[in-house]
Amino acid sequence: MLRDFKWNPSARILIVIKSLKQIELKTIFDVLLKQHVINVVVVNGTDDALLYTYNPFDHYGCGRNYKYVEALGTCLQTDTNLFPNKLVTGLRNCTLRAAVPDRPPYAINPALVKKGIKMGAEQYALQLITEPEEIKVNYTYAYDFETFTTITPDLKIDGPLNKLYKGEVDVMFGEAFLVAARAEAFTYISGYLDISDQMYFFVKRAPDVPAWKVLYLVFQPPVFLLMTIFYLVYSITAIKFLQAKDASSIALKLLLCLVGHGCRIPRGQKAHILFLIWIWFAYLMNSFYQSSLYSLITHPVKEYQIANENDLTAYNIKPCITSPLLGFYSIEYKEAFAMNQNSLDCTNITSFLETVSNSYELYTLCQKTIYNFYKRMYYDKYGQSKLYAFDKPYSKVIMAMFFYKGFPVTEKMMKVVNYLHETGLIKKSITDQEYALNFKHKFQDKEFQYMIVIPWYTLAAGYTIATITLVIEIVYKKKGLNKASSQ
Repeated sequence: MLRDFKWNPSARILIVIKSLKQIELKTIFDVLLKQHVINVVVVNGTDDALLYTYNPFDHYGCGRNYKYVEALGTCLQTDTNLFPNKLVTGLRNCTLRAAVPDRPPYAINPALVKKGIKMGAEQYALQLITEPEEIKVNYTYAYDFETFTTITPDLKIDGPLNKLYKGEVDVMFGEAFLVAARAEAFTYISGYLDISDQMYFFVKRAPDVPAWKVLYLVFQPPVFLLMTIFYLVYSITAIKFLQAKDASSIALKLLLCLVGHGCRIPRGQKAHILFLIWIWFAYLMNSFYQSSLYSLITHPVKEYQIANENDLTAYNIKPCITSPLLGFYSIEYKEAFAMNQNSLDCTNITSFLETVSNSYELYTLCQKTIYNFYKRMYYDKYGQSKLYAFDKPYSKVIMAMFFYKGFPVTEKMMKVVNYLHETGLIKKSITDQEYALNFKHKFQDKEFQYMIVIPWYTLAAGYTIATITLVIEIVYKKKGLNKASSQ
């Protein structure tokens, strides 16, 4: 039993010792008591085969001590039940030593709460479970689950749950995950919360596209390219068809019509027909452009949103994951994430979510219930979340309360657990905590903000071209005047 966690606490155990001395009985039963082996009978392997047992729950011993070793007589002559129900008084009037972290909404250290709810959801669940059995609970808050408890193949426990294995406490919980190794090493209760919780990747929500980009997002690049080609082809056709002497004048007038400026149409029926066709085309294009621009302004476009695990790799997004989760996935699922950078604050729930909400280069893993509890802390002043959760969960986790191996979890306790899940009382406890936490948050409506958007690069390029053209015209005209005066 010391080297195998898979023994059944409810099994009836018969231990035969070849040569058993009376003075050794207390030592044997002390070892059995430390391992919480209750349904046990020790037999002397001699001819008389004397039977011995004990009951650490008798006289409200609470499974921690016993007053005497009970002799059942010889094996051939005894007519008593060797394995009676020893939980006659159960755990009534007993006090459980519970060790929990300060981990809202599941467990709360009341000394750290000035106002509001001072009992976590799992503490509330344990209270409802133990009250029918008249069991008291004494809490200690001297540790946290910052180190993921590991159980090695050679049956060594490293981490907070080692306190439970050594018998320093009777029950531990507070966002403690249920995994196969823990289920074999300890007795547990689960089901008072949702059947399972889901782990999601979170990244910073993509920002709005800059206002100056919206002007160019109305049409796709192929549309602008086709417009340019059509303009050049139509300009060449108009110049050839009208046999215009000043080709640049025709091209510039067509460009003015395209961008919505007025111009003087050249004389002639042919010119009128060509320009009316072009003006009608320019009107349609401007109408499409204006309607699309209005849609983009009223419903802002976002930059590309990192939305799946492939994006994390493609854009080299770095992790910001708490140490317990890193240990959980590396040990239980053999999945290795890149280690957090030392400069990042990724130690606890509030810090790593805050860190990720302020950086486009980081991602994290978090339970959906934890995020829902703290989500309003990561809203902007308009009530919009700064974090984005991937659509698909990464994995599922189950939380449980862990007791020492052999803890007498009675049927009444399990019935209470099912009752709590069906009625939703624990869910309501979490909801009440969310309301108390988020009651202080106030958001304001996003007011209309006017903005004058000037495409500076385009404007600078236009002024430069216009200035160069003006200088060329002045120089060309001056040379022409000098040439005329010399003649």
